[in-house]
Amino acid sequence: MQPDYYFFDLDHTLGDFSYIEDYLMYLQPLKYKPRLTASFELQEKLKNAYDRFVEYVVEHRDEIGLFNPEIINDVLYVIEKNTDLMTPNYGIYSNNGDDVKLQFVNDCLSRIFKKKPFFKCILGWTHPLRVLEVEDNRGDSKKTWGTLQRAIEGYFGEAGVEPSRVWFFDDLVHPDLIEALKIPDEGSHYILVNAYYKHLNHNSLLNGFMIACESSGLDETDEFFSLFGIRPSAFFTGILSSLSKLGERVERAKKSRTRKAGGGSKKGTKRQRRKSI
Repeated sequence: MQPDYYFFDLDHTLGDFSYIEDYLMYLQPLKYKPRLTASFELQEKLKNAYDRFVEYVVEHRDEIGLFNPEIINDVLYVIEKNTDLMTPNYGIYSNNGDDVKLQFVNDCLSRIFKKKPFFKCILGWTHPLRVLEVEDNRGDSKKTWGTLQRAIEGYFGEAGVEPSRVWFFDDLVHPDLIEALKIPDEGSHYILVNAYYKHLNHNSLLNGFMIACESSGLDETDEFFSLFGIRPSAFFTGILSSLSKLGERVERAKKSRTRKAGGGSKKGTKRQRRKSI
């Protein structure tokens, strides 16, 4: 028996990560701005702070609201608990080009399911395998079966995998994948999920950020402050002010989406909303 492959879109499928980079930019500054330099001591402190932030987000995930519970608690939990002899293979296939954010999600799920790395394949927008996809679609952002096959061969060493062993979850429609994942006598392995939008708990995220900085000693490291050109005395005040305003922007955006959706009512059960097509 050979293992199955489960690929997931990132934004509004695995969760709502629209604003998490506002926190990650302070914890992963060398990845967002490669021209910056830091001493070994500071790099270690940044790593410890990032790891502590990931730990906090995982521990408080229900309170914070980053992750889509239908995917994390239902789909992935069921797959993991019903695996017999063969370990399933997981991947992300996303049009998001923020590699730091993609890795953050992978780090969080690796901790949740105690499997590192959880996603062995991450196909972001800037991944080299997407070059052929863009050429095939003349610059279109639609995802394709050809890219998915190339990724499975490159990352898992299996060429010519059959669609019957591949599942894909997304909140958007990608026609080429939908057609390829129609399985005779079984139905579709393309699962169209209800788009996940969440009013994130930024107070909790701010608390996690402060805990990460204090526990790692970043709050007492002048070199850390100098990376951003801000005085130590004003640094955290400025961050808290900026991220608090972020929370206000999210609240306004949520109210706007609710009005456009006619009150935001969702009809039907979870089983009805998540469907194969």
